[in-house]
Amino acid sequence: MAQSDPLTISANGRSRWIGAIRLAIGLAQGLAIHLLARRIGDSSGDSSLWLTAWFVLALLLPFPALAGPGVLPVGTLVIWLASAGAVLFGLGAYLGFVYPDLSNASPGIFLLSLALFIAHHLLVASAGAGRVLAPYGDYFDRAWKSVLQMALATGFALAAWLLLWLAAGLFAVLGFHGLGKLLGEAAFSTPFLFTMFAAAVHLTDQRAELVLGARNLGLSLLGWLTPPMAALTLVFFVLLFPGGVGRLWGEGPGSGLLIAAAIVLIVLVNCLYQDGSRAPGRILGWSGRAAAALIAPLVALALVGIWLRIADLGWTRTRIFVVAILVTLAIYGATYLWAARPGGKGFLPGLGTHNVRVAWLATAILLVLVSPLGDPARLAVADQMQRLRSGKTLPEAFDFRFLAQAEDSGRWGKAALNELAALSGDARAMTIAAKARDALAERVADEAVKRNVDAPPPEMTPAGRRLRIRNLTGDPAVPDGALGPFSGGDDPAQDCAEIAGSTSTNKFSSRPVCQLRRLDLVTTLDEELVLMIGGEVSIVFPGETPQSPWRRVILGCCLADADLAADVVGVVDLPIRGIRGMGGEFRFNFGQPEIDLLNPPPGKPAPAPAK
Repeated sequence: MAQSDPLTISANGRSRWIGAIRLAIGLAQGLAIHLLARRIGDSSGDSSLWLTAWFVLALLLPFPALAGPGVLPVGTLVIWLASAGAVLFGLGAYLGFVYPDLSNASPGIFLLSLALFIAHHLLVASAGAGRVLAPYGDYFDRAWKSVLQMALATGFALAAWLLLWLAAGLFAVLGFHGLGKLLGEAAFSTPFLFTMFAAAVHLTDQRAELVLGARNLGLSLLGWLTPPMAALTLVFFVLLFPGGVGRLWGEGPGSGLLIAAAIVLIVLVNCLYQDGSRAPGRILGWSGRAAAALIAPLVALALVGIWLRIADLGWTRTRIFVVAILVTLAIYGATYLWAARPGGKGFLPGLGTHNVRVAWLATAILLVLVSPLGDPARLAVADQMQRLRSGKTLPEAFDFRFLAQAEDSGRWGKAALNELAALSGDARAMTIAAKARDALAERVADEAVKRNVDAPPPEMTPAGRRLRIRNLTGDPAVPDGALGPFSGGDDPAQDCAEIAGSTSTNKFSSRPVCQLRRLDLVTTLDEELVLMIGGEVSIVFPGETPQSPWRRVILGCCLADADLAADVVGVVDLPIRGIRGMGGEFRFNFGQPEIDLLNPPPGKPAPAPAK
């Protein structure tokens, strides 16, 4: 019998130990996330701060723990995990402080995951090379390998999960339902999925050559998308400037599309550049240079658009995120433009070094955004409050809803509403205080709904009803009585408060769930308004007695008519022949008239409603 190579035996034994460690990490991660998720769901108040910190730690720290064994020396790995864990725990606690509801902290957790991914590969490459700046090929190989590993590991875990469900279905046919019930338990499913993910990471680590081949094939295919993308971007600029750049901000998400295009160009250029060891062919080379040069003007246009928006409406959390992205992209654009300069030696010389430096900068920006220093919610609330105090924003135009939305303003929005609600003095201060109290009542009600707490309904003022029910009639002077309350304790504004915590749109339409629209179809009445509360449609019209100045008649709830399936607000936006009463009930009579009754063509009066 041939004697085994001692080195092979040692390597196999080491691999088995690493595999066992990874499986244990995956199992522990799944159990921790399951237990923490249950505790977070039951918690409230300050306790969620520490639970969020532990949740962030359990969710993100296992990534470097899975990728580090066998790559980093044990001492370096321990120091790195301890340092990363301390930063994750501290910033996770701050996220829990600002956003007691974990779902509202998800953008910050995502930013932390990006920062951890970038920092880990910068560290691993530097440790492997024994110097701060490693050869660019080391960064490239390790980062892209990890991207493919995570994609393959996710697919493997889902495939294993589907396999178990298939087996459960087969057993159920025979009358054995135990496996199906087990799979429905989060206490089993969460640890199982994370353990399978860890197992897949180890398996792909053992066949690195297959991952390398898949990476090279994928990047080569993506690289061939560079010529059409560069050509289309050039055509975009050719068509843009003759008509003026103002068209970008007239309608639609102009800045968002420009940012997306810039990111796509950066990815495609790097698919061509890869580790920088070889230049692409002539066609790909010229298209790569053109794509690299086009990033900067795209980012410049996006910066103009977002700056105009900020100058007009001030800062919000989303705009701060966008500006942070644009700052990073601007540095990419400047360095790529320099690399694409004529006369450079080779294909985009120095691009790898630029990528590494921008990666360090991006890591710092990401960490600042989830720290007290650059907290977007705090900065946005402070800016909006300053605009209100200085008179730059009038009380009538101030967005109190921004402060009432916990996902946008965090705890700072609630603190600002408490401050504004306590104002007193002149008419302006009293107006601000009244609007702030209504917004604060809405926020308290929303938080109670999310926590499933039976809180007493807040006092509802006419201004509060106007805040909850979106007025789309085109008339700002809609009588207060048209918004309720109506006879019999019917108060639709309270219904809006109950559904606001779970959804902001109905299942058929992107329109707000609580809205008021005008409808002049029934000629016997002076004025009719359509009130939409979720899927419930009702008509509001003046009453006949002083005791009932306004009445509300519910037309239907959750309409399932095929003509309404595309948009439940059919009473306004679909062609209507009229509304008729049958047996004391109001029913819709839809048809296909030549003219929309509510929006007739210019110069043509709307036809009389069908009787």
